[in-house]
Amino acid sequence: MKLSDAWDNYYANTGKASEITRSLALAALALVWIFKDSDGRLPKVLLVPSALAMLALACDLAQYVVGATKWKQFADSKDRVAKTLDDDIGQAPGDINVVPERFYVAKFGLILAAYFVLFCYAGARLFS
Repeated sequence: MKLSDAWDNYYANTGKASEITRSLALAALALVWIFKDSDGRLPKVLLVPSALAMLALACDLAQYVVGATKWKQFADSKDRVAKTLDDDIGQAPGDINVVPERFYVAKFGLILAAYFVLFCYAGARLFS
């Protein structure tokens, strides 16, 4: 592995998946407002997908921050011994992505759960 590869992995943690998750979470929050009752109040059941969407946003941020921090620490530690960005710096630690991957999986699970509740609510409201 080259130092440039380590930095590429650092930047990969800020990729497209975070943008999509953010968009889905914000869309879920917008959908909650669409389902307000006739008095303009939110049904209590819609607090669940709202909370899930906000937790997904928190996991998205945590994934980014933890992943970026871990890859930066690794790259910095190798930067001290490497003379150029193309120097071979060996393998990254095997567990470097474990925590960011857990946040990654969690945010998608939270988004799926939020949309499940929203679709159930929409279906019940549509067919009631």
